[in-house]
Amino acid sequence: MSTNEIRQALKTEIDSDRLGEVGAAHDVFELLTKNYPMSGSKIDWKRVPGSIEYYEEDRPQERTRFVEFFDEMCARFGSCRTSETA
Repeated sequence: MSTNEIRQALKTEIDSDRLGEVGAAHDVFELLTKNYPMSGSKIDWKRVPGSIEYYEEDRPQERTRFVEFFDEMCARFGSCRTSETA
């Protein structure tokens, strides 16, 4: 899936009211800091039980690997819906 296709999918979800912004960014970050261990300004995923991390060192491959990782996690957990499964 290309970046443009991802943007279009998100736009479709937002336009249909299945995805939306809730509250201000400050409120979201406050909830994150209360519920997850922090390392500086980021979540310390190594300290989150059951977390799955992946870091792509090859910058030109980041987008491709993100989509692959996302698809892999969706397949593993059966938690992603596409327009075909909605």
